[in-house]
Amino acid sequence: MGNGSYRPELRAILREKQGGRCCYCDVRMRISFKSKMRPDSETLEHLDRRTDRGGNDRGNIALACYRCNTGRGASTVVPR
Repeated sequence: MGNGSYRPELRAILREKQGGRCCYCDVRMRISFKSKMRPDSETLEHLDRRTDRGGNDRGNIALACYRCNTGRGASTVVPR
């Protein structure tokens, strides 16, 4: 899931819930435009990957930094 305008209200809820930190590595994240992504940019992450039938429901989405989200690949990582 990219860093576009997907559900800004969901991003705000998750940002508040997670204290602005990555669900995996706990780094403080920045809000960035998709064209200017940085390792600490905020991204929406499917905890159960879509390829593993993970859906878009709120319970399956968290905020992860760009580094963790893109580096996860096929691995199973447990969020903090």
